Amino acid sequence: DPILLGQSSEGSSFNNMAVVLESDLGLKTSNQVAIGQMAMHQKTKIGSAGAYATTSTLKYLREQVTTNIIDHHQLTAGLDLNSNTLGVDVNIKNPRCTEFDPNCDATSADYSRTKRSQRDNSAAVYLNDRWSLSPHWTLTGGLRATRDDYLKETVLDPRLGLEYSYSPQTVFFVGAGRHHQEPSRDQSLSEIGNPYLKSIRSKQVVFGVKQNLEQGWSWRAELYKKEFDHFVVSDPVQNYRNGASGSAQGLEVLVKKEM
Repeated sequence: DPILLGQSSEGSSFNNMAVVLESDLGLKTSNQVAIGQMAMHQKTKIGSAGAYATTSTLKYLREQVTTNIIDHHQLTAGLDLNSNTLGVDVNIKNPRCTEFDPNCDATSADYSRTKRSQRDNSAAVYLNDRWSLSPHWTLTGGLRATRDDYLKETVLDPRLGLEYSYSPQTVFFVGAGRHHQEPSRDQSLSEIGNPYLKSIRSKQVVFGVKQNLEQGWSWRAELYKKEFDHFVVSDPVQNYRNGASGSAQGLEVLVKKEM
């Protein structure tokens, strides 16, 4: 694309600070609280297409309670509170393309110019139960509820898993769940995107095995199948909209060495 010719550069920095408090509440119950702030800064220039800069400041509170007070059950409940302030300074050619637009033409696109700041507050609560059915079988179930003020959306993500301990070193597992992922901020900002977008949704099923070896080595293999909908696509009127679906399946293998 001719507009992409010329000097390009990218710079980024971040800092993170947090305080974590862990407490033993007795009765086989523990509590963990974390309060922190993470700031990220990014400046990008793309040839003759223009430049943009973003600053993100995330303030968060995390609390989690874990208890084994019920025999054969490990219950975990938690709360996540987030407040993210995003500042953007954009002056760039914006063809409003997504991964579904292979012939994206940035040269003939209009310039997008905006400088603004916005705050996005979200809250989530979750509950997880790890149930030891027998010395070899473990059933895990969980539910997470999330509210996003910017997207004006409340979503529920259930998960269910089953593990079989073939030996102390080898475990087979199967799991299924539903997940939601927010669209990117450049797609959901009102001036350059569509603030009425909804989260991308997926349903996932996985079957796998993990094994611990000697000298800190371990490996893990997973067969998975995922189905997606509400993918974001370009739109001539709304800039972007939720309008695509798809699926993926494959095998992942991870080999790890603890140092």
